[in-house]
Amino acid sequence: MKLTILGSGTSAMTKNRNPAGFVVESGGEIILLDAGFGVIRKLVDLGFDYQKIDLMGITHFHADHFGDAFNLIFARYVDDSYHQVLKPKGLNVMGPRGMEERLKKWREIYWPEESESYPVKFIEGESKLLVGEIMVETIKVIHVDHFESVAFRLTENGKTLVYTGDIGSRNRMDDLVKNFGQIDWLMTEASYSNRTDNHFTIEQVEEWQKLAEIKKIIVTHVNPLQEERVKNSCQEMGFIMAEDGMKVEI
Repeated sequence: MKLTILGSGTSAMTKNRNPAGFVVESGGEIILLDAGFGVIRKLVDLGFDYQKIDLMGITHFHADHFGDAFNLIFARYVDDSYHQVLKPKGLNVMGPRGMEERLKKWREIYWPEESESYPVKFIEGESKLLVGEIMVETIKVIHVDHFESVAFRLTENGKTLVYTGDIGSRNRMDDLVKNFGQIDWLMTEASYSNRTDNHFTIEQVEEWQKLAEIKKIIVTHVNPLQEERVKNSCQEMGFIMAEDGMKVEI
């Protein structure tokens, strides 16, 4: 698997960091994990054909992770219409329960033409899907009380990449170790200096790494006010600090 980081920041985007978005490629298959606002622009800028995405995975419904999800569907519809595509590729969308209902509400505002449609298959809640040779699994995690959140576990040829999205201190460490099992690469947030209900600290990530013997850690969702602290901690702990445009072989 090849990982490309489209966005390593938060909703408070900066010159160097866009909201969350990650591309995983293998054997011609393309998976997009999270689609924060601006992700479509980053896909194009980095040379990805958004029409070729096979699966879009969403961790939760905050704009920095979800803002371009339905915009991507609409962009594919419009691009198909330009090229007079009679049988659209369609898109699998995987994530927490409530995605399909949110699309209906989004359409009322942004895409009201009822005669127009695009084939979308929603896979909601904890589930599994084989994309090429990659087994994609969603695992429930806790972020906020307003909606469900899931993390993604991708496995291919015995190698496992886990992307947590946003998680908080209400996730018990022993449950994380049990539910996710063996992890080769963990990509997670660690942008807060103190433990909170809704977000992790880098010290909690280090604890998880030691308990589960995780080989590699990528720290993302970097809070611009904590960037220097996170950078220094990553250097001390041997973690990789995510940067927009970074490419990693899993």
